This record gives sequence, C-alpha cells and structure tokens, in this order.
Amino acid sequence: MKILSLLIIFTLLTANVAFAEKPEWAGKGKPTKEQLKAHKASMKAKESVENEHEKMAGDFEKDKEKAKNKTKDKVKKDKNKQDKIKKEKAIKKQKVNKNETEALKNNADKSAAKEKVDTDKSSEQAKEVRKKWWQIF
Repeated sequence: MKILSLLIIFTLLTANVAFAEKPEWAGKGKPTKEQLKAHKASMKAKESVENEHEKMAGDFEKDKEKAKNKTKDKVKKDKNKQDKIKKEKAIKKQKVNKNETEALKNNADKSAAKEKVDTDKSSEQAKEVRKKWWQIF
C-alpha cells in the first residue's frame, strides 16, 4: 500500500509538469498566411528604409570627400603661393647681394688703384731721397 500511495503521489507531481501551458516566447505553432504576408511586407519596408539610409550615408560620404578635396586644394594653392613668394624674395635677395658685391668690387678696385698710385708716389720719393743722398757726397 505504501508503494501504491507513493506511486500515485509521484504521478500526480509529474503530471502537472507534462500538462503545463507553453510560455509566450515559445511560439504558438506555424504562422497563418496573413501573418506571413504581413511579415514579408514589413521586411520589404525595412529593406527599402535601409537602402535609403545607405544612399544617404553614401551621399554624406561623397560630400565629406568633396569637402576634404576642396580643403586639400586650398592648402596646395596656399603652399604654391607661399613658395612663389619665397622664390621671389630669394631672387630679390640674390639681386641685392649681386649689387652689393659689385659695389664692393668697384670700391676695392678704386682703393687698389689709389694704393697703387700712393705706392708709386712713395717709391718715386724714395728714389729721389736716395739720389739726393748720393749727390751730397
């Protein structure tokens, strides 16, 4: 009898588990045709929205690249202008340096000519002094 009562209690406890209802997340079987059509329509709508989003993102990227290219072009133009200005300054500096060196050469030539004249005069004076000394005796 004890065994029989234990067996009945055991079957009652396990039977409750077997007859339990499915939870909502487990699903309720196959979907109906209406549900399938609704699902397909929602997926098509989702795809079209995603495509539009991708197009917008692509356009945004293109605009972004164009802006980058414009700024790069501006930077290149500015660099070219700066390089031209530097070259012009360097050319002007070279011209000034050439003029200065020519002026220094002219001054050096003039001073050399003066020194030559002075040395010629001094050598002539020295000769005269020597002649005079010999003439005294």
